[in-house]
Amino acid sequence: MRTRIVIVPRHLIRRHWPHPELFGESVVELENGMGTDVYTDSKGRLFTQTNDDKLIPYLLENKTREERLILKSGHVTLKSVSRKDTDLINGWFLISPFRREQSVENEIDIVHEYISHARTMNSDAFVISARNHPVGLVRYTIIDHTGILDCAIYSLRDITHEDVNDALKRLKDHLTERYDLENLSLRVFDYEWFMHDALKKSMFVRSEGLPIVIPTLRGFMKQIEYVYPPNKL
Repeated sequence: MRTRIVIVPRHLIRRHWPHPELFGESVVELENGMGTDVYTDSKGRLFTQTNDDKLIPYLLENKTREERLILKSGHVTLKSVSRKDTDLINGWFLISPFRREQSVENEIDIVHEYISHARTMNSDAFVISARNHPVGLVRYTIIDHTGILDCAIYSLRDITHEDVNDALKRLKDHLTERYDLENLSLRVFDYEWFMHDALKKSMFVRSEGLPIVIPTLRGFMKQIEYVYPPNKL
């Protein structure tokens, strides 16, 4: 079979792995156990260049239009990230202490990759809006029966602690409907005082374990883990 460029539907992707070559983007494991390297095109889609006579028909048969998932609760809306959010997310990343620690060349390319890799069978990332004002990001990853959330608020003046809790509860409900979860945890950086205050008023409980250490180019940063009581899932 001749080599073809084929779009890789995100709903078929189990996970992304680092690409073994410097110029590569990532290698994905698919739902059927096959793997292939993928790249992000100018429209934010993932594609692979392959002549595999089993992979090509599998991808073509499962091709579907990808739509942004929208979750609403009270004054809060969660919408799956898309290419349209590039400037918004890049602006947030530029003011994020963690992202500044990870600063690299071609930051727009990093944002494009963040968006295109966000959604898989087991993960997604959402722009949080409160009263129609974009205020932050929340993303999830499911590993076995454990859900791991990361949440960052960038516009504190437009959101309340109650809004945060509404957003997290709505996302929790969505995940428990879709996945067989036994555990749910939320990670926030130690400097994110607004999130810590909001979580004190939520069902999440601060873990007694040690902080999670995240390496950066210039040292490390710490994340604090909060857990949702398993009997409340």
